[in-house]
Amino acid sequence: MENTLGKYLHSERTKRNMSLREFSELLGISHTYLNKLENGKDPRNGKPVSPTIETLKEISKALHVSLEYLLEVSGYVKGENIDTEHQSFATPQEALSFILKQEMIADFGGYDLESMSDDEINEMAEDVANMLKIVSKRHKK
Repeated sequence: MENTLGKYLHSERTKRNMSLREFSELLGISHTYLNKLENGKDPRNGKPVSPTIETLKEISKALHVSLEYLLEVSGYVKGENIDTEHQSFATPQEALSFILKQEMIADFGGYDLESMSDDEINEMAEDVANMLKIVSKRHKK
């Protein structure tokens, strides 16, 4: 399997103009482990490195992306085939990001996301996620 997670992490680190050590502190992991993730293997034995779900959760929180997105980027799941329970949003920014990806819902509803409180954004995002979950279950073949 291609090391898409490693490429993604390296790209995010480069965008932020951070050293390996600085970025690892942001992510809450050791710099040696980040190096292994970016390279996709342990340099000592050449074996592939796969993060735990807890590590992926911490990375997703630190980068303000959903766990689903991170799993998709990592190549562990395909976006249209995610069949897991929806995770609640860790931050208003993550919730807003989710809403903005649902263009039809945000545009159709005429919501003014700029004037909504963080709690309102979180609540709306949870409602949207639950609606999408219900619709996807009803239309699965």
